[in-house]
Amino acid sequence: MLRSLLQQKEGGRQQQGSRSSSSSSSSSTAAAAAPQQQLQQQQQQQQQQQQQQRQQQLQQQQQQPPQQKQQQQKQKQQQQQQQQQQQQQQQQQQQQQQQTMQQLRRIRDQVEAAARHKQRSDTSSAAAAAAAAAAAAAEAAVAAAVAAAVAAAAAAAVVAAAAAVAAAAAAAVAAAAAAAAAVVVGVVAAATAAAAAAEFVAADHDDDPAAAAAAAAAAAAAAAAAAAAATF
Repeated sequence: MLRSLLQQKEGGRQQQGSRSSSSSSSSSTAAAAAPQQQLQQQQQQQQQQQQQQRQQQLQQQQQQPPQQKQQQQKQKQQQQQQQQQQQQQQQQQQQQQQQTMQQLRRIRDQVEAAARHKQRSDTSSAAAAAAAAAAAAAEAAVAAAVAAAVAAAAAAAVVAAAAAVAAAAAAAVAAAAAAAAAVVVGVVAAATAAAAAAEFVAADHDDDPAAAAAAAAAAAAAAAAAAAAATF
């Protein structure tokens, strides 16, 4: 370590001495080439610093005890284990995500199937309800037609019965009129016959007052009978 540091210092001094000699010899051209020299100096300094850092890192690595190396190896192993665990966790998460997606798809399929079944059942129930309503309407129409036919038949029967009653009444009136006419004719005929008989008896029995009285009584009785029949 000390040797390398001494060598670096000596090399830096030599470079500085050469720079001072070159700057004194080329004082006339320094003003023109000053920017380029500054850039070169900066680059050289950076290179030297990088070299020094590399050498120090190498020296530190060489001087590290075996315990530090073991610790570094352990750290590397731990890092590798952590990376493996992270990878495993990522794989598990991916598997869980895939499983959840599959479950969600199954649930979605089940819901869609249930909705389709419900639509089919709704359509079938609606069709059945429509058919039942149509059947009920047909039954109601048939019942209305039957009721109308029954009402029409009843009305026709009532009309026929009324016509029969009217015809019977007319027949009864005609029969009564015929009977009355017959009674009147009979009464008139009886009265005429009684009057004729009375006249005949009176004409034949003018000389017999008793016979004439009897004939008159008979005629009066016949007239009374005719009057009674007429009133009946």
